[in-house]
Formats: sequence, C-alpha cells, structure tokens
Amino acid sequence: MKRFILTGPPGAGKTSILYALKGEGYDVVEEAATAVIAEKQALGIDKPWLSPDFVRDIVQLQQLRLKQTNDNPHGLQFHDRSIIDTYILGQYLGHGIPQEIENLVSLLVRGRVYEKRVFFVESLGFMENTAARQISLAEALEFGKLHERVYTALGFHCIKISPRPVQDRAREIMGLVNTRS
Repeated sequence: MKRFILTGPPGAGKTSILYALKGEGYDVVEEAATAVIAEKQALGIDKPWLSPDFVRDIVQLQQLRLKQTNDNPHGLQFHDRSIIDTYILGQYLGHGIPQEIENLVSLLVRGRVYEKRVFFVESLGFMENTAARQISLAEALEFGKLHERVYTALGFHCIKISPRPVQDRAREIMGLVNTRS
C-alpha cells in the first residue's frame, strides 16, 4: 500500500480534499488531532492543546488508525496529516517531544511507511476558526512553513497544491499519484 500525506497550514482545505478523494474510492485516514480535541472538549477540557499529553494522545490515535486501515482497489491511501505532523505540532506548541515519538518518526522515515512525495496543500488565504482550530491566518501560514521545512529536512518532497476548488485539487492529486506511482 502506498500512503500519501496531505499536509500544510491549518484551514487550507486538506480535509475537504480528503473527502473528495474518499468519494473517488480511495482509502483515507482522517486527521487525528481534530478527533482528540473534540473528545477532550466533550469532557470539558476547553483547550486540550495546552496539555503536555496532547501530542502523545494524537500519536496514539494515529498509530491505531494506521493499523486499522484496509487495502483498496487503488492500492493507495491518503492521510490528513501524519505522525510527522504531530511531531511538528509538538515543536510548534513548545511541549517538547517525548523520546518515543522522536524514535517513531525516525522509524517511519527510515521504514518508508509514507511515500516520500507529500502533498503540501497551500492556504486559501483566509481562516475560519472552529472549536478545534483557534489560530490566526498569520500563525497558520507560519505553522505551514514549519511543516514544509521539517518535511524537507526529513527527506520528503513537498508537492504544492495551489488554492482552487476542492475537486480541482483532488483531481490534481489523483493525476499525480496515478501517473507517477
């Protein structure tokens, strides 16, 4: 199975693209951070990202989802962010990265669990905050730059997906994976 990552700044449309890919029959793995935030907020924790265990909780869910994925006729899978993104999030939040997560990222990179081509979904130029996403556009763009720097430093090639309608972005990604797989 070839696993491709959709990454980029918050609010860029990654999840919408993921759903479009799912509609085309591709196997997808939804973003774990949003699920963890929703779960914690349902328990009355207003800003779970302030907890030092936040990154560890996301990685646990991502590992579970990675194990539960199914094969599909395309032999391709798309991830709305990855454990590497969670590693970057931990850096951004300043929580420090637990050694086991550092080791896991190293293992994922060496083991080529994910394809080296990463789809960097560029910002739409505006930000819609939600209960799970409370960040300014400027902060989101800076966070996106950090993703691009870290992925590149880890040996990935970021393919930029420019802002335009969701279906056009999804078709571009499908064309790129189907012509260069």
